[in-house]
Amino acid sequence: MTQALPSGRKLDILACDACLMNMLEIAYEMKDTAQLMVGSEETEPGAGWPYAAILKALVAKPTMNPTDLAKLIVGEYGKYFKRAGEAATQSALDLGRIPVAAAAVNELTDSLLADLHNVAGTVSLARDRAQKFAMPEYIDLGDFAAQLAQRLPQNAHVQTAASSVQAALNPKAPNAFVIDNATCGRKMARATGVSIYFPQAEDYAPDYSDLLFSQQGKWLAFLQALFKV
Repeated sequence: MTQALPSGRKLDILACDACLMNMLEIAYEMKDTAQLMVGSEETEPGAGWPYAAILKALVAKPTMNPTDLAKLIVGEYGKYFKRAGEAATQSALDLGRIPVAAAAVNELTDSLLADLHNVAGTVSLARDRAQKFAMPEYIDLGDFAAQLAQRLPQNAHVQTAASSVQAALNPKAPNAFVIDNATCGRKMARATGVSIYFPQAEDYAPDYSDLLFSQQGKWLAFLQALFKV
């Protein structure tokens, strides 16, 4: 995509009508190709996006800005699958704000690594209790932070870092990475718009280290340290 775009120009929206796309790692990998990214944390139902409703609104107002269009996609997707009674997720991400989310995750990893031998069991429990998707090693980042905050109430560093992660994923917060989020069905109610890779040690994929997020962030080092503990 970078080679296809002229003079470093970015797409307005990287639109992912596909399963399991809205991961922090994928967004980070694609951050230089688009302004916004729209997709699902979960597998998408077979019908995919409700294109008729989305395009009808765009035809009626072809000058709408990319942010409004991204939110429109999320809203129409959510309405469609709520009417259909199917479990689904869809979110819109501002890729220009991904440094905020990445920094919050780095802060969280630092707070956990600082006392890993004492908190490792709680961290594993938080992972196991967090919102999961069709691939169980993909967990919801915001819900994982909430689980940690709930289970480590006396750890001030974890509390602060978990709050930073949650703020980055809250569409109502200023400069949030997630600008809109829709969930359908009780099974997906705790999805906050972005997942992250957190496997069991025996399921870890070695090529995870090839990703930009692994090379430039601290999450990979955290996973490796936790697996050793």
